[in-house]
Amino acid sequence: MEEHTKQAFVMLRQEATELLALFDRLCCDTASATPMQGNAAEPVRAHAPQTGDVTL
Repeated sequence: MEEHTKQAFVMLRQEATELLALFDRLCCDTASATPMQGNAAEPVRAHAPQTGDVTL
């Protein structure tokens, strides 16, 4: 039973990490940006990007 619990936590951490990455992508896609003359618009993030694995 303990092995199943460990596997469940590993899968949960992977899913959480993927969801955070998706959330970051969606925030960048919908954030407003003001283009400057001659420069490409940079997306504005409302929060710091999530990096690495999620700690449970």
